[in-house]
Amino acid sequence: IKNVSERGMCIETGSCPPCESTVKLKIHAGNDHLEIPVKVRRKEKADRFYDIMGVEFVKPTKKILQFINSFKVPSATEE
Repeated sequence: IKNVSERGMCIETGSCPPCESTVKLKIHAGNDHLEIPVKVRRKEKADRFYDIMGVEFVKPTKKILQFINSFKVPSATEE
């Protein structure tokens, strides 16, 4: 995962499905496993292959939002 927000994330991967396709990402988060339904919104090519994709969350659950929030760095006002 290269970056993440409440709406989606950018993922570096060895295989990118076509744009506008809906897939389930399987992510290991500690002892937990998340299956996140996403829609592929864009792909980026490095060298000759597409290996980075931007995805949008289809229906983010509370568990998915907690996972996303674990990446956030607290701002100075939250410390």
